Amino acid sequence: MINVSANKFSPPKHTSKLNLSALRLITVACVTMVSTATLAQTAAVDTKNEGPWSVSIGVYAASSSDYEGGKKRITAFVPNFDVSYKTKDYGKFGFGSKSRGVSWTIIDEEQYSIGIAISGDAGRSEKKGTALKPGSLRLRGLGEIKASTEFGIFGHVVVGIPLSLQIMRSSGDGKQNAKDFSFKGHGGTRIEFSSEIPVPLTSDLTLSISPSISWADAKYTQTYFGVNAVQAARTGFKRFNAKGGVKSAGISLGLNYQIDKNWSATSAVSLNQLRGSASNSPITEKKGQPSLLAGVSYSF
Repeated sequence: MINVSANKFSPPKHTSKLNLSALRLITVACVTMVSTATLAQTAAVDTKNEGPWSVSIGVYAASSSDYEGGKKRITAFVPNFDVSYKTKDYGKFGFGSKSRGVSWTIIDEEQYSIGIAISGDAGRSEKKGTALKPGSLRLRGLGEIKASTEFGIFGHVVVGIPLSLQIMRSSGDGKQNAKDFSFKGHGGTRIEFSSEIPVPLTSDLTLSISPSISWADAKYTQTYFGVNAVQAARTGFKRFNAKGGVKSAGISLGLNYQIDKNWSATSAVSLNQLRGSASNSPITEKKGQPSLLAGVSYSF
């Protein structure tokens, strides 16, 4: 986890603006790249690359809920891109969906790995949701949750089956603005625990089974699923204090067909079941959150 302390000396205002702009650019780029990451990774099968560079470019048709807990659907074509470079002595550097945004895998072995990452949380809109920004007119009055940069660590270990862990912390403070009622990110911490079990069906076709559990602290759940006094007064929702804990549990099934050395076709279906405060929130319309994805990619 990265902990940034305030410095006694304040930087020039123009420097702060430049740093903020850079973080926003990283956030937008990361949100774009990881918007279909979970499903894409479920169906993807790594192809062996003899060189240090690995590049994958693809396009997917994806369908998911308009926001986490919503019942309406958003279907759109979304890009998928990932590039990584594996060094001899300093691990692997990556950018894209498989790389969890911008990442440095410090230790990169087949049986275990550990690294750090900068990713993006898309936030949530009070307007109609899009492929890159969840949202709904039903949420009008709750206040927009601004996109924020996330920092964290990740790793995996193989103990019979591969087990993966990712811990991400928002750069936002999660506080509500008194003027426009928006939130500067969720300000919390989330933890993703998952596994990916490949099952070869033929020499070219592989089924992947990926169970997962998502945990979030009270700051995250209150921002996304809670209703404070101000929000209750501006909407028809009853006040609700969300608590930290297991946010969801799910499973994804993916199919990857290796057309040739470079081209592959991917499809995946996922179902996440909201738990705890996320499930009990008055904002939540549907506890079961299905997602679908299909597309092609070119790797070299």
